[in-house]
Amino acid sequence: AFLKSAKDLERVHLSGDQLTDAAVANLESLPKLDNVLISAGDQSKITDRSLQSLATLPALKELWLAKCNQITDEGWAKLAPLQNLKQLQLDRCQNVTDKSLPHLAKIASLEVLLISKSTITDEGLNALVPLNKLTDLGVHETSVTDAGAAKLQEEMPNLKSVKGK
Repeated sequence: AFLKSAKDLERVHLSGDQLTDAAVANLESLPKLDNVLISAGDQSKITDRSLQSLATLPALKELWLAKCNQITDEGWAKLAPLQNLKQLQLDRCQNVTDKSLPHLAKIASLEVLLISKSTITDEGLNALVPLNKLTDLGVHETSVTDAGAAKLQEEMPNLKSVKGK
């Protein structure tokens, strides 16, 4: 109830083991949100439905999701409408795979993409080539190699930094 009355709220941080899609759905009534951090606990129930709720936030520029392990490859497609999103950080979201990356590549406004503790590989990085505004890519604790990162930088002239390992 409190969130629904906070129409001018621009930033929110939700965290905890009991976090659910219903809690994230409350954010839909906050059109000025431009920065959202969701740190799910090991027992939380954050799924693809939460991404659908986040996709309704027209002002969203920065999104950080941590430990959202119940989100599927197809779920990431729900973020495509976020064409003002500049920074996306997926920290310890273990279900981010090579199949997730083509969906993330539809967020054309992305400038910074940080992915950690996932199974993405060099082959999957090719899906990010359409992101011509991407300047920084972080691929920490993934299967991306230095050679794969270098190849991607050759194909993406605006990509200034690829950090990993």
